[in-house]
Amino acid sequence: QGTIHDARMQYDAGRKGRLFLVPGSGGDGGWQPAPRQAYDLERLFDGLNRFIKSRRLDVLLVDTSAGLNDDSLPFLAGANVLVEIMRPDRQDFSGTATVLFTAQKLDVPRRILVVNQIPQAFALDEVRRQVEKAYDCPVAALMRYAEEVACTGSAGLFCEQFPDHEISRQLAQLAEQLTMYV
Repeated sequence: QGTIHDARMQYDAGRKGRLFLVPGSGGDGGWQPAPRQAYDLERLFDGLNRFIKSRRLDVLLVDTSAGLNDDSLPFLAGANVLVEIMRPDRQDFSGTATVLFTAQKLDVPRRILVVNQIPQAFALDEVRRQVEKAYDCPVAALMRYAEEVACTGSAGLFCEQFPDHEISRQLAQLAEQLTMYV
């Protein structure tokens, strides 16, 4: 309870939502992760469901480490919607294909893509076309590389610091899309 940060965020003109930040690992969060062992999936999802109900959440976004591993697979298996974030480079194209294939095999009902850190030289329409064709999966957001994000350095919430930035607008649209799935 003490490590949950309640961050107010305005994501649409006149409409407010609440964003709870829960640390996914030890470090500054005040708790230490358990020694490396298999998750008790029933206990994990019971805890997540209790958290969702106690906070009356519409959406629970779980940010896992990239790729498929012991940390990400349980969340992928329990997901209603997979939001796969990728960059437009060969390594991410390969990894994204593996994650989407696995999500399909695990019967994740909805899979959407966010393409992040797109260079200014790339045409957004062409990026969307290529990615959607390659994965047969909708692209929910296209975000260009932004130095402001890099300079923020995880010191606060980007959308609060730069509410009028294009990336903040893209994230607000993504949040709206996700609430349509509930």
